[in-house]
Amino acid sequence: MIHALIFNKFLRYLSLTGDAARVVAATLPVIGGLAVAFGFWYVTGINLAYEIGLVVWTIVESLFWALMPF
Repeated sequence: MIHALIFNKFLRYLSLTGDAARVVAATLPVIGGLAVAFGFWYVTGINLAYEIGLVVWTIVESLFWALMPF
């Protein structure tokens, strides 16, 4: 709830409305996620993006083979 209030004030500060506000709203979590992944890699040396990609690929491939009609 507090994050939403801060974000709304941020959008008003930028005077964004309509599509521009939606683009900013969709972009901020991506930037935040990349920042977290980079920070995790910098601290631990583990490439979190690679690990997450591997898990997502495994899930997608499993669904693909499970849903094939043959």
